[in-house]
Amino acid sequence: MLPLLRHVKTNNKPGDSLDLSIRAKPTNCKMKDIIFDLETTGLNPLKDRITAIGIKTKDEEIVLTDYKEERIIKSFWRYLKRVKEFRLIGFNNFEFDNSFIIIRSMKFRINVLDINYKSIDLRRKLFNGNKYKKGTLEDFSKLVKYTPKYNGYCAAHIPLLWKEGKIDELVEYLKQDIRMTFKIYQRLKEIGLL
Repeated sequence: MLPLLRHVKTNNKPGDSLDLSIRAKPTNCKMKDIIFDLETTGLNPLKDRITAIGIKTKDEEIVLTDYKEERIIKSFWRYLKRVKEFRLIGFNNFEFDNSFIIIRSMKFRINVLDINYKSIDLRRKLFNGNKYKKGTLEDFSKLVKYTPKYNGYCAAHIPLLWKEGKIDELVEYLKQDIRMTFKIYQRLKEIGLL
C-alpha cells in the first residue's frame, strides 16, 4: 500500500490568511517515529531561513512550505504537539536541523517542544556517536540500494531553487531526502539498531 502523500504548498502573498492545520494520523502504538528534514537558504540559522520541512511516517508524507517562514515553523510544531508521543528522526539532525528550527522558532517567538531528548540522529547511530566520521545521506542511501538525490541536485542547489521560485523542484528534492532517510531508518530497524 502506498503511503498517503500530503503536500502543503501555498502561493500566498504576505498578509494572506493560511491554515496549515496538519492532523497527525493516529497509530496503533503510542510512540510514533517521525522522519524529518529541513531545507534552508543556507547554513546559518541567524541569517538564513527555512524554506520547507519534510515529514514522513509509515503512514504519511508531508511537505510544509510557504513564503512566510513563520507559517512553516508553526505548522511543524503544531503537528508534533498533536502527535504527543514521538521520536523525531533525521540524518545529521543533531548537527543541523534540530538547532536550526529551534533558533528560527526563537526568532518568531514560537513555542517549541524540547526535541533534544526525543531525537535520533541516524548518522550518529551508524557511527556510534562519532560525529567526525564521513558519510552522507546519499552514501548511505546507495548502501541500502535506494535511489540517489532528486534530479542530481545537492544541498547547495536549494537556495537557488528557492530564489528562482522553483518551489516544486525544491519540494521534490526534499521528498527524496526524507524517503532516503526513511529507507535508512527502516534498515536500521530491520537489523535491530532502532
